[in-house]
Amino acid sequence: MSIVDTIADRNRLLFERCKTLGDEVYSDHLGLVLRPNVETSLKDRWGYDVVQSSVWYAVSLARWCRDHPENSERERDRLNRLVSTMASYQDRDSSSETYGNLYWRVGWTDVKDRNGISFWSPEAGLIYLEHRDLLTDQTNAELEATLQLCIEGLDRHRPRWQYTNIFLLNILSRLTLARALDRSDVLEKAENDWDLWFVETGKGGLTEYNSPTYIVTALAPLGRMLLFCREAMRAQVEQTLECLYADFFWHYHQPSGGLAGAMSRAYPGDWLHNSMTNHIAFQQLGEPHEAINLTTPFTAASEYLAPERLRAVGTIDKAGTTVSAAIPDLNIERQAYFGNTFALGVKSGPAYGKQELPLTIAYPGKRQHLVYLHEASEVRPATHAALDGPNALILLDLPDSEFGAAPPHAWMKVRLGRRSEFDAISIDQTPWDGDYRALGSEQVACFTTESLTIAFRVAEMSPEPSTTLFLWNDYQTDQLTIEVIAPRATRVAIGIGISETGAASVSPIEPTRTGCRLTDGTLSVTTGDSVADETPLLDAPGFVWRQNWNIETK
Repeated sequence: MSIVDTIADRNRLLFERCKTLGDEVYSDHLGLVLRPNVETSLKDRWGYDVVQSSVWYAVSLARWCRDHPENSERERDRLNRLVSTMASYQDRDSSSETYGNLYWRVGWTDVKDRNGISFWSPEAGLIYLEHRDLLTDQTNAELEATLQLCIEGLDRHRPRWQYTNIFLLNILSRLTLARALDRSDVLEKAENDWDLWFVETGKGGLTEYNSPTYIVTALAPLGRMLLFCREAMRAQVEQTLECLYADFFWHYHQPSGGLAGAMSRAYPGDWLHNSMTNHIAFQQLGEPHEAINLTTPFTAASEYLAPERLRAVGTIDKAGTTVSAAIPDLNIERQAYFGNTFALGVKSGPAYGKQELPLTIAYPGKRQHLVYLHEASEVRPATHAALDGPNALILLDLPDSEFGAAPPHAWMKVRLGRRSEFDAISIDQTPWDGDYRALGSEQVACFTTESLTIAFRVAEMSPEPSTTLFLWNDYQTDQLTIEVIAPRATRVAIGIGISETGAASVSPIEPTRTGCRLTDGTLSVTTGDSVADETPLLDAPGFVWRQNWNIETK
């Protein structure tokens, strides 16, 4: 048996990974850890943080001390310093609306993000519950007082149940603190919140869909709840885990090492081999662990191992398989088709938000393993899509410009990756010279890698075109990009064809009264369709997840 044959061994390695990285970015001057991988636009999060990286590092130090009692004096001292420092960043002004919450990072003079309490409480509570013997009397007293006040902070931070990851984190926070502080009243609140979330989510599905970050931020807390919840709740948590892990494993794409399919919210790490999904894939499937970030304890603190019949789905050959899913409450449907080395995913429904990827193509890219469509402005379109094997047709219902917004126009980008990812790029079978190139209904742009060719046809579905459509190399991001910029309300169609055996093609696209279609008759898209209430939340070979957490297996 190898050293990583059990989930306990894999979790230990995940904890050790955080410690190894945290050792390199710990500041003895501040007693906190630097958060290196923050979204570039979130400049108020840059620097040394309190509620995520530092507390995850603290948990990893505690685990290290437990596993290496004979050689952990430095780690124990550092753990006490971290805990004491983090506790000092609590809002202790009883007149404050965020009383009991945590300042996210150094430099904040008020609580700008109330989710800080949701991330910090489970980890700090775990340290107090399982590792208080490593703390000095003074640190223990500081931590206990801070955790008691965290209960007040949680009571003042009441997200809607639809805010899946934070609502579940708050439940985990209360379960952990109830056990650590012997508070039956806190346990009762956790159970009441769970009842609400379980019933409402069961009716219409998760409000997130296939998000690499936020599905993990649901899976890990759910697994950790099993350590602290009572039996009645335990059965429901296990049922929920079965459904969510089925969705995860059916969308896991082994050739690229990440999730496939359209995504509700995604970050650069999710297409650049640094996703939290990699921690789950390593923990549950034993897949190679490549992600370089400090989030590993968040996953590793869960001892839940999904059933073997579900885990097997993660690594089977899915070639020729189509997986469908829906959120009836949000009128969203999605499909993903798996080839030998790629997976093509599309979504139909209203605009979800600025991090949504309504079109993705997963493949084993050298640096970037996802081709994706995303919204670059606040003027966001609904998308309507049809999929047939390796071919897809997407209609963007682009709204009118908002000249007070920045940018003011509906602005969509197909991000293909670095030019070096592709062996050949052509437009109408002529090699692309790298200059700006306008695209229209008569052009087909093809991008060839060592394993596949992707063909795109982009066309405005209007007798009076107003949209700028062009291909260029965005030098700031080093990304080949197809731009879709609409200064007025219109509809733009994107046709996609993928081949793993040679040339790829897409038939011309023509408008219809209710949408658009390919002229060869293979695909058509209509607007205005609604998702039936009885549509399965997940429909995959041998596994159907229906409303109210009902599961059908074959």
